[in-house]
Amino acid sequence: MGSHICVSSLILVPKEYNGFRVVTFQDIDQVHGRAAGTASRIFRENRNKFIEGEDFILLKGESLRNFKQMTNFVACTVRELHLITESGYLMLVKSFTDDLAWAVQRELVNHYFRGKQIKRVQGKAKRRTVVDIPQNQKFQEKFDYLRKKMIALEVMIDILNRYGEPKEMDAYLKAIGDIGCQIEIAAMNISRAEYDLIPEPY
Repeated sequence: MGSHICVSSLILVPKEYNGFRVVTFQDIDQVHGRAAGTASRIFRENRNKFIEGEDFILLKGESLRNFKQMTNFVACTVRELHLITESGYLMLVKSFTDDLAWAVQRELVNHYFRGKQIKRVQGKAKRRTVVDIPQNQKFQEKFDYLRKKMIALEVMIDILNRYGEPKEMDAYLKAIGDIGCQIEIAAMNISRAEYDLIPEPY
């Protein structure tokens, strides 16, 4: 789910759910140097304060099975998994007031939770200004017309490239000349058409 991030001298593997960064109770215990089970205990004791879908995501059943298939950090024996969002994390660590806790909170918020958001904003700023031809209806109609004429030209070439009576072949030669003129005009119309400028779509 992305490159590793160093928090409090520990390597934290980024975890995401629906495009948002999340952490587990184990992650919180490790980066804050707390005994295993500390974060989950605080969560249980204050469960009524946390909003599901905003402060945490509870995965179980099919949603957990799908998540396991996309990740490699959830043990096969796990029957349910709490994923903690940025707001949930900040609520959980309110009682952590030592110097290490303050430093870790800053690192996690700035480099872990919000680091991806910063990259997204920077990415949007680098979007190029491009022509709108792929979505310009007038251009697309001209392209379709030109394609049809080119297909007709290819058919005429195949017909002409065989033995036939002079009168019949003369008719096809005239037709191929007419199609050639139509193709030339269509190409000129395309070259003179006006396009608009748009931000590069993703």
